[in-house]
Amino acid sequence: MTDNILVLAPHGDDEVLGCGGTILKDVENNKNVYVVFVRKSYDERSEYQMHCAQKARAILGVKDAYNLNLDDTIIFNKLALVQELEKVVNLLKPSTVYAPFYGDLHQDHRAVFEAVNVATRIWAEHKVKKILLYDTISSTDQGLFNQIYPFIPNYFVALSKEHIDSKLLALKAYDKELRGIDHPRSLENIFDKARIIGRQINEQYAEAFMCLRNIV
Repeated sequence: MTDNILVLAPHGDDEVLGCGGTILKDVENNKNVYVVFVRKSYDERSEYQMHCAQKARAILGVKDAYNLNLDDTIIFNKLALVQELEKVVNLLKPSTVYAPFYGDLHQDHRAVFEAVNVATRIWAEHKVKKILLYDTISSTDQGLFNQIYPFIPNYFVALSKEHIDSKLLALKAYDKELRGIDHPRSLENIFDKARIIGRQINEQYAEAFMCLRNIV
């Protein structure tokens, strides 16, 4: 039976920042990875992000990508988002879902988490066996929400230097989203973060997640 993986990204680049290395590893393990982008391309920057997403998708080996094209109303009224996510989950029937962490600075990241929590409820039409919440650098670690809901990883994916190099290459596709070396969202700091997480589990590199569900 085909093992499908679903990655939920509020914006273009979240999928690479949050779990780009893990996507590469899943593809290596013959899993079909699908990415769902949530936000509507409502300005020049977000339209360019979607253009960049196609280049990043090819580097990561993502099988297919969808864009829900939802606007700012998802922050206040999540019903449409829940309904759209339910359609995708029932169509792809993923075993694993990667989603943004709730305690994130961005309201739309929190909205996506809340919606996926409903769309993947245990009594839903399709039962998702594993739900992993990813950390978005310079977003999850900022703001008051980080103080109330800190990101405390309990699930780690060990990665190779090749995985990290390819993740950084995919991030280069989002050239306008990268920052200088003094900013957390620079290639150098993203590389260093993967190395620090790897040291936490006695591996060379890794990505960290909070596991919301894992049915074995």
